[in-house]
Amino acid sequence: MDGYSVYGEADDFVLSGNSFTLSAWIAPRAYNYSDQNASDDNVQAIISQYFYDGSTGLGVLLGYRREGKFMVGVGTDKGWFELYDEGTPLDQYQWNHVAATFDGASGELRLFKNGRIVNRMNVGQDSFIQPADVPFSIGKSSQAGSNGDCLTNVVSLSLIHI
Repeated sequence: MDGYSVYGEADDFVLSGNSFTLSAWIAPRAYNYSDQNASDDNVQAIISQYFYDGSTGLGVLLGYRREGKFMVGVGTDKGWFELYDEGTPLDQYQWNHVAATFDGASGELRLFKNGRIVNRMNVGQDSFIQPADVPFSIGKSSQAGSNGDCLTNVVSLSLIHI
């Protein structure tokens, strides 16, 4: 999948609930921008089923920004949260395994690169994902203007409902 012309989409799948794991292998060819002064720094989506308008956020987004800084965003009953890697950007032209886990019971959101945790945050105990009424997309954003230029391969999704 190249993030522009080849991507996957499912209209009848809704990511919600209080626990999930998302993971993907990606080899970014280019980042959104390499100009640190650029005013636009849209997230390039890897896996996406979200809506965010600056104040309201629903659903889930796994993606990356300029210079390979990857992230997960979740819209919960307690608000919209974004978690970014801490100094471990994606390696350009190389396969990277990225993953995000959400445990609503404990309120923990975690981000992984190549099997190692790179960041975590607490979003509040007994949280659950507020579903977004948009298609579930792999290799394409559910919001216009933030597709990626990467190769996405071996995407897996696990949903655990407790």
